[in-house]
Amino acid sequence: MSHGADDYIAKPFTHRELLDTVATRLRRRDEIKHRTDERLDDLRKTIVHALPHELRSPLTGILSCAEFLLMDHPAGLEVERVQNVARIIERSGRRLQRLIENYLFYAQIEMMASDLSRRDDVARERTENPGGSIYDAAVEVCKQHDRLNDLRHELSSVPVTISSNNLYKLTSELIDNACKFSPPGTPIEVRAFVRENNYIVSVSDHGRGLYPTELENIGAYTQFQRNLFEQQGVGLGLAIVRRLADLYGGTCAIRSAPNAGTTVEVGLKLA
Repeated sequence: MSHGADDYIAKPFTHRELLDTVATRLRRRDEIKHRTDERLDDLRKTIVHALPHELRSPLTGILSCAEFLLMDHPAGLEVERVQNVARIIERSGRRLQRLIENYLFYAQIEMMASDLSRRDDVARERTENPGGSIYDAAVEVCKQHDRLNDLRHELSSVPVTISSNNLYKLTSELIDNACKFSPPGTPIEVRAFVRENNYIVSVSDHGRGLYPTELENIGAYTQFQRNLFEQQGVGLGLAIVRRLADLYGGTCAIRSAPNAGTTVEVGLKLA
């Protein structure tokens, strides 16, 4: 069992018992494969529906700016107008880059979760100073949203079972969502502490919050009330967080209520 087996049959055993055990294991393998195929099929369907709009939106901004510059030669434009156009191109390009990176990252996590040998390698990863990775991610994301003055943090550090890169990614997605769904000038609270032999990463905002039905249906490529709030992205952020937590044997809990903000707590194993 310690070398990768997930079942055994004790001696002595009959020919029939051996065949029955093998048949049971094959059925279980087929069931796991079927569930995995269903998840991937759901992901394909949501990608087909979500990505075309999300890709078109930033591309439209980039192409519109390019057409504007082609119609009116930059030499005839004021410097300020050229700079404004450049900023739009940069924002649209970064939005497109983030979307593609998150899509590829999520697909990578799904493949790792389905590969038992890779999951064993992941289980051995650790970060000695998680507070440093969390702080760096918090500052970087809040700067991008011009919310650095809203950041509040209280971070402790003990070795945890997750790579520093994935902890940075997990924290970035939590804080990015907090910034998107809360108004400027309200606190973004980031805490990290030990509770019951788990390292808790907690991010809270004071934004619009979520309804119970929304909490029940959180998943990849789901973005609630998009038409009303028009936030950017395809809702992959929280799906990435939950999948990373699961990959490292951790937990992810969400507390939220309409107009009362949202708190997401990720529990990670101590190393």
